[in-house]
Amino acid sequence: MNKLLSFAEVFKEAGRIFRLHLSKILIIIFLVMVPLGLLSGIAGEFLLDTNALQEFAEVAQNEESTYEEVYEAVYTAAPKVMPYLLLELLAGVLSLALPIAIARLTIDEGRHGALTLNYTDGDMYVVNTEPEEVREVGSATSYFADGIKLLPRVALCVICGGIIAFLGFMIMLLPGLLVAVVTGLSCYYVVLTGHYPLKGLLGSGLVALKRPLTLLLFLLGNGASLFTSYILSFLLSLIPLPEAYASVFTVAFTVITVCVSSVVTAFTAIAVTCSMVNALDRMGYRRNENGFMEKEVQERKNPFEQ
Repeated sequence: MNKLLSFAEVFKEAGRIFRLHLSKILIIIFLVMVPLGLLSGIAGEFLLDTNALQEFAEVAQNEESTYEEVYEAVYTAAPKVMPYLLLELLAGVLSLALPIAIARLTIDEGRHGALTLNYTDGDMYVVNTEPEEVREVGSATSYFADGIKLLPRVALCVICGGIIAFLGFMIMLLPGLLVAVVTGLSCYYVVLTGHYPLKGLLGSGLVALKRPLTLLLFLLGNGASLFTSYILSFLLSLIPLPEAYASVFTVAFTVITVCVSSVVTAFTAIAVTCSMVNALDRMGYRRNENGFMEKEVQERKNPFEQ
């Protein structure tokens, strides 16, 4: 059975890959997140009607508001807010290209480190260095291209998971929350295995059950990324802006916040990928000629065959 990596070993391997390929990671972040940061910043500055939102919030929070008044507030605010929400949704989907690219980099480099299918055979410790398991590491642009190429497959899985999570929230909070977390984790599972929506969601849930560390790393990493984004946004908001260029600086601050928090996201993606690859190895998955991991089918011997 392949060696089970501990939290410390996963973290150490993630740190090794992060340090070794920091320049590639920063280039990938630049290629993915700078355009998306500009898109998000421009949308928030020029498309979001804060007055419409404030008016809706006042009506919704007023306990004396009637159903007709709330409906009228929604009807009035929706056209003014919808363009912003659609652009933010698009930016969120496109941002998945970052963890996709980082996951592909991680599995290639990891095969030269702690993810070399190390396993024990009785009392013997074996390191698998077969050519199909140890691959050369590509350039930042090649992994960026992988992120774009696999984006539709991952986005489809995440969107389907989001719909199921929404339905779960309508039934009860906990089922929806669990599906939402597994949906986030499915991004990595789909990238590594190439599976599509339903199988990707089920497989991600199975990995979370068999290897809770993967889920823990995902939650901790995303929490750290959100915390970094919040702190940086707060600090940048304290800077006095010249009125004539306030919009330009606001967009620039959005780009800076998105890119800095994406460094934490990138490290999280490396750690989660390391843990998931290790889990899939232990579940009998092996990398095929297309670069995806698939379940190895073991031939059963005929007991009557001599």
